Amino acid sequence: MSQPMDVSNIFGLLDEDEIGLIGQLADSLDRSGLNLLELDIQGLRVSLAKTTPPGPNQHVAVPIAPPLPVSVPSPKDAPTKDTVGITAPVIGFYRTQNESGPIVTTGGTVDKDTPIGVISQINADRLVSAGMNGVITEICVENDQFVEYGQILCRVRTT
Repeated sequence: MSQPMDVSNIFGLLDEDEIGLIGQLADSLDRSGLNLLELDIQGLRVSLAKTTPPGPNQHVAVPIAPPLPVSVPSPKDAPTKDTVGITAPVIGFYRTQNESGPIVTTGGTVDKDTPIGVISQINADRLVSAGMNGVITEICVENDQFVEYGQILCRVRTT
């Protein structure tokens, strides 16, 4: 966004976590293809816009969720020469475990159809398959972590 967000007049109304969430929403809007984001948080209307708001048919309503973990690049995101990263095909909350435990573990073998996790979105779950034959060398995200499109979920040494 081109102008810093002025939150001085809302410090008495919102706690630090809520202000942090608004900041995360602003950052997400800035990186997205959207121009406007409007929310109604228990009667408090929040509107974030990149530029002049689009027409009335282009507004997007987003349900309020708990604050999202911030995705910080780590050494796990650094490529290694003998492994291939399996990336997230969509954004959402990545589940690496089910009722019986981890879906895959480091050292486990996979083939192209082996499920490695599930990405949950608002109204759908998307099964993520390995897409290749090999051995899991590293799991790069935690259970229930929010992931973005293209983020590396795990690394596989292909066979």
